Amino acid sequence: MQHKESAHPVPPTGYDKYDYSKFWEERNYENYADEIAVKRLFAQIDGPHKKIIDVGGGMGRMIPMYKNLWKEFVILDSSKKQLDDIKAEYLKENITTIHSLADHMNIEDGTCDAMLSVRLFHYIKNPDDVIHEMNRVLAPGGYLVLEIPNKFHFKNRILSIFKKNTKNITSENPVDIAELHKDVTFVNHHPATIKKLLEKNNFKIINILSVSNFRSQTLKKIFPAKFLAGVEKHLQKPLASAWFGPSIYFLAQKIK
Repeated sequence: MQHKESAHPVPPTGYDKYDYSKFWEERNYENYADEIAVKRLFAQIDGPHKKIIDVGGGMGRMIPMYKNLWKEFVILDSSKKQLDDIKAEYLKENITTIHSLADHMNIEDGTCDAMLSVRLFHYIKNPDDVIHEMNRVLAPGGYLVLEIPNKFHFKNRILSIFKKNTKNITSENPVDIAELHKDVTFVNHHPATIKKLLEKNNFKIINILSVSNFRSQTLKKIFPAKFLAGVEKHLQKPLASAWFGPSIYFLAQKIK
């Protein structure tokens, strides 16, 4: 087990003091939805399954999705506390943790055959820099599973009409939804922009999914999480073409 420090300074993060596990205690449906999407996209990834890097892996929520599929897995995050917690929990696993920023990974070129990034892009104002870095670290022919927060999702489109403010929603630029808290970066992205950036950075899009399509407090109070997840499973692919859900997943392959 190793813990590598980035050559680039990593500023303190709010997650060093925040118990992220509590955030997920009341989000069973969203967790199920992510699992469905990740498993579906992982099933499309060809071997050799030697090494996967979880960029922005945080508390290690996705580790059960890949720890039995890849021989080695690396968790990269800007929160040293969360990385230390992961090391303590997975003492006997073949795991490496890297304290680093996503746009300056302390990793050699072409070092992994797969990469996963879920719930990271909320904190990324310059997605081109991060996607470029992801391409650098992936081996030729390697796969990227990338989740992004979708500002163009269906509920936002409806609300923007009533608020007579459709510009932020339709623009391909990221929108900061934490404007009242200037010390926090929390942005949503237009999926069409991310798709273009992936293609610009030498990625071929293989699949796109619309995820967490029923992220509604009302629906979650009426229906059990597993019921919503069961319906979700059938709609992730059909709704993707409409950029429907608040999370969009891309499966992309680095062109050889």
